[in-house]
Amino acid sequence: MRASHTAAFRQSLSSRGQYIPAMSQNPTGSAEWSHADIRFPLEVPGISAISSNNFGIAAYHKASKEVYSALERLSTGKKINRAADDPSGFIAVTQLKVRSKELHTKIDVIDQQIAGQGALDGGVATLNEQVLSLQSLVLQSANTGAITKDEVNANQIQVNAILDSIDYLSNTTFFKGNQILSGENTNTLGSWNITITDKDGNQTTKSVSLKDLREGGLLSLSGDHLDAAQDVVKAAVSALTTQRAGIGNNIRTLQSNQRLALSELESTEQARSDLEDTDFAAEASNLIHGQTQQQAAIFVAHYFDQQRAEQTLALLKPLANSAA
Repeated sequence: MRASHTAAFRQSLSSRGQYIPAMSQNPTGSAEWSHADIRFPLEVPGISAISSNNFGIAAYHKASKEVYSALERLSTGKKINRAADDPSGFIAVTQLKVRSKELHTKIDVIDQQIAGQGALDGGVATLNEQVLSLQSLVLQSANTGAITKDEVNANQIQVNAILDSIDYLSNTTFFKGNQILSGENTNTLGSWNITITDKDGNQTTKSVSLKDLREGGLLSLSGDHLDAAQDVVKAAVSALTTQRAGIGNNIRTLQSNQRLALSELESTEQARSDLEDTDFAAEASNLIHGQTQQQAAIFVAHYFDQQRAEQTLALLKPLANSAA
């Protein structure tokens, strides 16, 4: 009769999708169940079931999510790795990245402009040195009381060479394929209008430039218009000096614009970093916290499983004794 009650109890449990193994005989001959023989979840009539495993699994998964998130952020160095992480932050970061690229491009363009202006300044400076040499030779030749004809002729040879050098620089000075001194040659430098009075007293106005200082030219050192030659050279020096001053002002303006762009870029990158980059100290703390929560969840699940097994064995023990 007791055996039939036990079989009925086992059948009732089995009908609910659970399993209770057959009783085994220990060496003393009494029937008993062991922990290994019991499979959960187990519902005992009259006792309210506690979903301890479900609780432990839920806690474990929650902790695992925290661990995964921390590991991802630590490995990528970013706390926003996809739009789902922070939709509004993702939009802000994207906009900041676009602005950052624009500023990088702007800074690169300014760099090229500064380099171009620097090349132009170097070319004009070389021309200016040549013209200053011309000025010295013209002044020497104008001092007729202290210079011989042979010395004047020697100076003229130097003047011709300097003028050739100016035209050569004008035609061969390039920056990134662009001729940057094309307008600075002996035909344009020192442009000046002079009045010529012939032997009959007639006056005519002529336009002259550095080219007229060549041998045989209207303003050659052996001619009668050395005062006009000095005016032409002074005009060339003044034009080149003014041009260099303008180039220097352009470079200063470009450098100022570049500093502003760099400052904005720094602020933009800092704002993006604050939104996107990982706080390594915080994420390391989150990782440790998540791992601790994982271990705690595993411990709680095992603890409650053990408690349930012991409660079930306590309930089944009287039936085992009665069956014996």
